[in-house]
Amino acid sequence: MERQSTYTATATIDEHGILTGWSDGARRLLGYDSAAVVGRPASALLAADATAARRVLAGRDRWNGSLPLLHQDGRQVELGVLAHRRASGTRIADWLVVSAVTARPQPPRGEPLEEWTFLQSPFPLAVFDADLRLVRANRRLEHALALPESAMRGLRLAHIMPGADSEEAERSM
Repeated sequence: MERQSTYTATATIDEHGILTGWSDGARRLLGYDSAAVVGRPASALLAADATAARRVLAGRDRWNGSLPLLHQDGRQVELGVLAHRRASGTRIADWLVVSAVTARPQPPRGEPLEEWTFLQSPFPLAVFDADLRLVRANRRLEHALALPESAMRGLRLAHIMPGADSEEAERSM
């Protein structure tokens, strides 16, 4: 598979809706430096009513979908995101919001028998590239994680399933 310019944009948002973290990938995507957004309401970056976003997240631990966000230059960017509610060891909860930014080409396909085996496997299967970014998932994995492949493609395991287990799995990979 040809290497691409893929990066992950991440932000963390506390329970009060305040941005507490902003990655370099988020800066590349929306144009804002960390100092310009951290400590401010995340809703200021939405190009839509923040009340609807809060309603969607209420009572959930994970959400994926599209959000209209505002770029620093004023244009609207429709972005597919995956958001996870996390609790630290101190029981302070926050949201990790991630998006893989790439051209997202079609995942590689194997020979017919390999393809059939991948699709028909009774086990959850995923294919990761050399940068440990998901390039392919079968339906069993989509079902097990309740996420479509399109929401996971381009993300690392630690962004798909945050936690110590995923970080250990990445180290092993």
